[in-house]
Amino acid sequence: DISLVTSKIPPARLHWMMQTIAECMAKSPHFEFYVTWCEAILLSHGSYLKHSGRSMTSALRAIHKAVIQTQTDITSTVEDNIYKLKFIEQVCRIPQMDE
Repeated sequence: DISLVTSKIPPARLHWMMQTIAECMAKSPHFEFYVTWCEAILLSHGSYLKHSGRSMTSALRAIHKAVIQTQTDITSTVEDNIYKLKFIEQVCRIPQMDE
């Protein structure tokens, strides 16, 4: 269980863990898996992260960067698919000439 594992991570290891998750998130197609880990860490250690000051900023920024990059990739794919669907729809509306 991810939430059980994350609750046992000592605060001294959080930065390393979050940095590692961010690196994996940026390279892996298993985005949802890593988001689940991030969510569990935030739920388990949210108060520590809130009061840790700037020590966790780089790890949080790395996670944010990976999320934004994935969002950008998905948005691009969706826009491309919408364009292709509109093209197919227009082609289907063209009357076919009988031979």
